[in-house]
Amino acid sequence: MVDAEIARRNVTADGDPRQSIREMSRWDFEQAQTDPGTQLRLVVAALGSNHPGAVNAVRATYNDITTSSADALIGEFARWGANLRQPFTFQKLGVLVTALAEGLQLRAKLDPDAVSAELFGDAVVALIGAVADVEQTHSHIDDVIGPLVDKAIGSYRFAQADDLPDDPAQAIIDAAAGEFSKRGYFNTTRTQIAIASGVPPSILDKLFPTSVDIVAAALRPPFERLKQRTSTDSILRTPDEALRRYLEQLAILLCDNRSMAVAMTMILSMERFQTPVSATELLKDLHFPSLIIDPVEAGQRDGIIVNDIPATTIAATLVNNVLFLSLRDPTALPGSIAATVERLCLRGLICAPGAGNQDTGPTASK
Repeated sequence: MVDAEIARRNVTADGDPRQSIREMSRWDFEQAQTDPGTQLRLVVAALGSNHPGAVNAVRATYNDITTSSADALIGEFARWGANLRQPFTFQKLGVLVTALAEGLQLRAKLDPDAVSAELFGDAVVALIGAVADVEQTHSHIDDVIGPLVDKAIGSYRFAQADDLPDDPAQAIIDAAAGEFSKRGYFNTTRTQIAIASGVPPSILDKLFPTSVDIVAAALRPPFERLKQRTSTDSILRTPDEALRRYLEQLAILLCDNRSMAVAMTMILSMERFQTPVSATELLKDLHFPSLIIDPVEAGQRDGIIVNDIPATTIAATLVNNVLFLSLRDPTALPGSIAATVERLCLRGLICAPGAGNQDTGPTASK
């Protein structure tokens, strides 16, 4: 009977779990209202809790109800492609749903205005929404209120704190780097950064309106140092030597600021499709390929570097390869990364001595 009702409700709900849960809960609640067994269990709880025979009979009935509920829930969760958050099991969830229904039955008898027809269904939707592990990541029920926990802990700690850090902006940057390392950029909330930094969220929002601003502020100083150094090398050294030195210095920068570099990569790869303004501003602030356009173009003019590929493409290719290798292997040394990119990319761009920038297309090869 229960299975047939579930199947019917799923059809009428067009596969929407919210509607099917509410409709099934309403049906279940109405069944319980007219079931003499529900009234009998309430009487036993009130008057017969010292009678072993009555208690054992009720317990056996509860076992049957729990098993039936658990079986129904197992089928629905399998249909949804979901599991349960720890420490819940389908047996525990069955017990909870039954207890919730009977508790509301008791309240409805004594205070009917307090228990609407929709209340049980809404409660079950909320309950299943909390315990369902949709991604099947073996997550814990505590994770459901993680944002609330962060807010509560943050409010408590900020209320206890007397002073701000000596350098609030740097404290935020350092805290963000640590949180990004632990959780990843997209899984880190601004509240978590505020708590870790000891800076209230209101001040965090004033200093860094978005998390992109934190990443940009963290990488801007090393970017400016690299920019100055590369500019000097472009003046004093040959183009190929300036590029080699740039590759190594870029690898050092990325390895020294790994969590922020990963965050930058995530922003540019994901947020440019969602918040293009933020990504565009970040590209303007931290456009690493632009630092070597001059030495690449100088090398092309001097016949040292091939000129059949745009300088912007060459610069972007070199930077992207260093970036990928730096972030792919946390144990890789900057010198090794730079050497790999030089062997795989830069050497292929440098013309053989005396060869110049000759046309290497199909016509020239004949």
